[in-house]
Formats: sequence, structure tokens, C-alpha cells
Amino acid sequence: MNSGQSFEGWYPTEHGLRWWTGSQWGPFAPNQLPQAPDTRTEEEKGKTLATLAHLGPFAGGFVVPLVLYLLEKDKNRFTRHHAAQALNFQITFMILWLLSFALMFIAIPLTARSGSSTAVNEAPPWPFFVVFFGLFAGMALNYVMSIVAMVNAHKGKYFRYRVALPFFK
Repeated sequence: MNSGQSFEGWYPTEHGLRWWTGSQWGPFAPNQLPQAPDTRTEEEKGKTLATLAHLGPFAGGFVVPLVLYLLEKDKNRFTRHHAAQALNFQITFMILWLLSFALMFIAIPLTARSGSSTAVNEAPPWPFFVVFFGLFAGMALNYVMSIVAMVNAHKGKYFRYRVALPFFK
């Protein structure tokens, strides 16, 4: 480049883009500088996605961990572990939820038949309340366990749900 050029701006040189002030050369463009090697551990690289994998009960059930598992299963061991754990837990929870829901609708007619009263304004039978509150207790457990797992993933720790069936590894 001719040093007599008076227009400021970025100009290509043999080493990359460089700033010309109008009278002298300035620094190289930031993206032209050599990048330092990434020295973060695998856990540090995957913490954000591993944390997001446990968002199941808050957004999409098993869909979020399934997508992350499929995207990261060959890239990051830490993210794959957390996505698999979250996916296993959400599938296990969904199976238990559906079984409990079915049990509630099976138990109500059986209990109602056993009673001698046929009044229309009666309260639902007691199994309805047991299963109904059990469903909400299970939901609360799902939220609490997912939050605990999110915190562990964010800290870079491996976490395993103790009540999950191992569908994915």
C-alpha cells in the first residue's frame, strides 16, 4: 500500500486486513489475529447445553433432551450424558404419568360400583383423590429433580436420576 494514501479505513495486506489512519498503519483487524487454542475441558464446553437438556418439565417434555441428545451424542460426552439422563427421566416420568392417569379412570368406576348409593351429587371416590394428588406430587418431584440436575450440569458435575429407566446411554 502506498503510504501517501489519505483515506482512513481497512486495507488488505499480505498478512490480512490492517487499519490505515491516513498517515500510518494501525493494528490488524480483530478477526485476523491468531486465536488462542481452546483449553476448556469437555465439561466446561458442554455446560450450557447440558443445563438446557434438563428443561424438559418446563418446555416440551422429552423433546428438548431428545433433540440435544441427537445433536450432541458424537460431539460432547458431557452433554450427551446429561441429555441421555434427562431423556430417560422424562420418558420414565411420562410412562408413570400415563399409567397413573389410566389407573385413576379404572379405579373410579370400580369404586363407584362397589358403593350402594346412586346419588348424582356425591364426591368422587377416594381412589380418585389418591391418584389425582399422586399425579401432582409426581409433577412436583419432576420439577425439583430437573432443577437439581440443571444445577449440577451448570456446575460441570455428572448427574444421574436415580428413578429413571435406562433407555439411552
